Amino acid sequence: EDEVAKRILDTGSRIIGFTSTTPLFRWTMNIIRTLRKNRKDLIILMGGPHPSMMPDKILETGLVDIVVRGEGENTIKELHQYFTNGKLSLNDIRSISHITDGKIIHNPERPLIENLDELPFPSWDLLPIEKYHSVARNRLSLPIMTSRGCPFNCVFCYKGIYGRRYRTRSPENIIKEIKYLRDRYGIQEMTILDDNFTLNVKRVMDICDRIVREKLVLPWSTPNGIRANPATLELFEKMKAAGCYRIYVGIESGDERVLEFIDKGITLEEVKAIFSLAKQAGLETVAMFMIGNLTETEETIDKTINLSIKLDPDLAQFTITTPYPGTKMHETILREGKLYLDSWENFNSCGGAIFEHGELTVPLLNRKYKEAYRRFYLRPYYILKRLKKMTSYGEIKSSVEAVFVLLKMLGKKPTD
Repeated sequence: EDEVAKRILDTGSRIIGFTSTTPLFRWTMNIIRTLRKNRKDLIILMGGPHPSMMPDKILETGLVDIVVRGEGENTIKELHQYFTNGKLSLNDIRSISHITDGKIIHNPERPLIENLDELPFPSWDLLPIEKYHSVARNRLSLPIMTSRGCPFNCVFCYKGIYGRRYRTRSPENIIKEIKYLRDRYGIQEMTILDDNFTLNVKRVMDICDRIVREKLVLPWSTPNGIRANPATLELFEKMKAAGCYRIYVGIESGDERVLEFIDKGITLEEVKAIFSLAKQAGLETVAMFMIGNLTETEETIDKTINLSIKLDPDLAQFTITTPYPGTKMHETILREGKLYLDSWENFNSCGGAIFEHGELTVPLLNRKYKEAYRRFYLRPYYILKRLKKMTSYGEIKSSVEAVFVLLKMLGKKPTD
């Protein structure tokens, strides 16, 4: 924290903006405290999911001047104008919370950005991009986001930044950014960070066709996950032809009743179908599951683990369900269960269970979390299959590192 604060101070900047998620909130505030001690004249702005959810509590600390709620691009631009030339009034800037005359003021909400094509491409040269490498293949990799918003109602998801309305960039604008990343920064791989990249199948196939036509084929994946519906073989074949080598699929549970309760909007038949289609198209697959969805029992968690093995994906990711502030799940736990935490850092889906609800207890969730990783990754069949697929030094290196992480995690005593 002190080193980060020192680097910030060394820039000589007067306006400092922080983005904070819930588990990083305490760390972020510690950095801000250090900055305040060293320079009283700093203007501190904070945005992101956690501040957007609870601006009052953040402003009450006296450490942050302004909280930026929701999408921040246009708000930050107006704040910069306010602080540098004074042409705008603070009260005219939408989607900010601030203190005026000792009172916390919440300015009206700013409409979501309608035309995402208006946003400029990131200036990656301001960051040490030589450190941005894909884990498996050790190649220079940078991300793009082609859409924002999610129309679905999963009880564990917070919609306070990009909202529920699905907004997309034009295929022309996306192609332009890929060219920009290739020609200016020399990327060898990219990641698509959308929450709903394949929601509009025709749109994705159009983008893929343009990538091929423009000779922009690079390896890419979808690490934030895609839905199990909609999906077609033609879609995955076009994605494969355009350079996609791996898809991540958000499944969450292996029990139909649980999927319905958490409002996931998918069925197990659709889950099985998407993995079959992806494999037919020659894509690597990653199955993403949550241990401890509301109304779960030990039996339904076992169904989830069994499904992970039955689907036979290349990789599986298990996380302990986390009731983040601002979600329906958080409200349910506060109303019907118990929430155990002494710091916002506890809201970490890989750090141990923090709640109890119904038949779900902390010891049970921690035990099944480890069991899921052990049963999936320590199968002799799976180990042999992975060894046969390793074709590069990067894959071998990342696999060895993953084994050490897994063994360390399995050997760690659960937090009871």
